[in-house]
Amino acid sequence: MKPNPWRRIAITVSAMLVVLLIAASYRFAASRGVFARVEDKTPASCRAVAGIAGVRDIAIDGAGIAYLAANDGLYVFDGSAAKRLAGTPKNFDPAALAIGADGAFTVLFRQEGLWEVSVFGAPAPGQVKEMGRLSADVITDPAGLAVIPAGRFYFVNKHSTRTAFGRWLDDTFLIPRAEVTWFDGMKFVPVAKRLTSPAGIAASPDLGHLYVAQELPRNIVSFTRNDFTGALSDATLFDLHAAPTKITVAKDGSLIVAAWPKQGAGAVYRVQIANGLPQSAELLYSSKTEPVTAAAEANGHLLIGSDKKLLDCKR
Repeated sequence: MKPNPWRRIAITVSAMLVVLLIAASYRFAASRGVFARVEDKTPASCRAVAGIAGVRDIAIDGAGIAYLAANDGLYVFDGSAAKRLAGTPKNFDPAALAIGADGAFTVLFRQEGLWEVSVFGAPAPGQVKEMGRLSADVITDPAGLAVIPAGRFYFVNKHSTRTAFGRWLDDTFLIPRAEVTWFDGMKFVPVAKRLTSPAGIAASPDLGHLYVAQELPRNIVSFTRNDFTGALSDATLFDLHAAPTKITVAKDGSLIVAAWPKQGAGAVYRVQIANGLPQSAELLYSSKTEPVTAAAEANGHLLIGSDKKLLDCKR
């Protein structure tokens, strides 16, 4: 009997589809840490900070004072307790904050369903004063913010799509269509494209590099930046054993990275930097049962935020 060529083609195509399905399933599972093993690791001395129930982002000013974004406003941590700052708008729902060299705050927040960026002057005792505000259609799902002097900043949307289905597609199939957006003081400009789930961003102390945390691919992208145009180039990837989210820069120039090794778990890494590029990662903290939302280092203390509390750990 003469072989049926269509049957052979069907078998080949079916085998290829099975292989692709297995590969896609493995990639999906690995990106979410299904195969990761997590053990609890806590610095020798940690305490829960009074006065705040949960943390979304942490920024450290030049004096080493910590400022916190929570679901009900902005807080300052003076080393003993977290105190809420007066002067923020009503129904203030911050997602990310950054502090400039002049001590002013820039905050990405949502108010009545609209995402906006607000600039607050350097805080006086117990309060802040709003200096300006802007909104734009390009702010769709903001996750991180990096301030550059002279009223400029970068931000990332975790998703560029606006629909729940589009975001599900991006997360499930790791579709690289998110961007880094630059505000040059006058307009918003996309400066890096084809990112996947960017969840955090930070600039190096000399402003020569920009670091972006890609959550689901589990890596940090380092860019060389042009200070005049804001353009980014020379993208370099650094893989982590966990999905990075918020990034802050320590006094020594290393990165303090909040991450999740697997669903429901949390971790904090220190990523050492040389010549603007990530070189190695040290696990500072991990929890099998509580995700980490943000982390930062100030005056020898490691601050670890979650949806439930702020931990102050001596290093």
